[in-house]
Amino acid sequence: MIIFVILVFLLLLSLGLIYWACYNQSNNYGAQEKSQKIEEETCQLIEKTKLNHDTYKLKFAFPSKMNDKAIKVGQYITLHHPNEDKLNNKYFPINIIEQKGKFEILVKVWTEFEIDSQNQSKTEQDNQNESKNEQDNQIEKDNQNRSNFNSWIEKMIPGDSALIKIPFGSFFYFGYGRTLIIQVPLRRMAQYKRIVMIAYGQGITPMYQIIQAVANRSSDKTKLQLLYANKTQQDILLYNELKAFEASKKLTLHLTLDKPHASWMHSSGFVTSSMIQNAFGTIDKYTLALVCGPPKMRQLIGQIFHELNVDSKNFYMFT
Repeated sequence: MIIFVILVFLLLLSLGLIYWACYNQSNNYGAQEKSQKIEEETCQLIEKTKLNHDTYKLKFAFPSKMNDKAIKVGQYITLHHPNEDKLNNKYFPINIIEQKGKFEILVKVWTEFEIDSQNQSKTEQDNQNESKNEQDNQIEKDNQNRSNFNSWIEKMIPGDSALIKIPFGSFFYFGYGRTLIIQVPLRRMAQYKRIVMIAYGQGITPMYQIIQAVANRSSDKTKLQLLYANKTQQDILLYNELKAFEASKKLTLHLTLDKPHASWMHSSGFVTSSMIQNAFGTIDKYTLALVCGPPKMRQLIGQIFHELNVDSKNFYMFT
């Protein structure tokens, strides 16, 4: 009897320590998000790999003095031209976050059509009182900046430098289904049994961070399901890595293409309500839904979630 009581006590103590660690860690993250100072540093490109027709994997040396200020799972960096700060974009690193000494990002070189589409979405969200001339001028500036940024990325070679600024982001994943979302004035800490993810194109990168974080910790039993959409099969990023996680039973993977070949064996077409339900079933209170993709895609998924009665507390959109 005494042994049984001792075992129960030790079990309760262990659970209490786990909860305390979770609470303490999330509070530290919360304090960091509220008062964190954005750090910037020059980093050297050490490797550049072309993955497909419009995407590069860039590997940078990470300054040792910034290792202790490294980002958390769910956060991102901004990459800037060393001499023109306005030429920049944000990226979620795809290397294991705890890894020191380097970081890797996927950089998409946008076509003129995609630049126009991005600017159209941005314009739709701008103040309706803004004059047409002002909007046109801003679009022209954005187009030129994006074109110059693309040109810089295309010409980069190992040994070149870039300016990075860290950390950014309001979503944190710190293991065992535990998350923290900070959207001032709201601060929401929760723990989930399952995380479902919907990504389009380069929107896979924050999801990949989380998948790695769970998969590389054998004691983290959080269930992961991913619905990954792309235009064509050539556009699928990190395909081999995702298939490896699927093969090891760490991830359930669903793929869909806007323009599939005749031999394509997975889903086809844009993400729909039925596609989401077939992939994930019911998104209940024990499930967190994450979304990352273009503005119109996020808007569509938001509408679908509303129709499926998904609680807004249980989904987050990376923007």
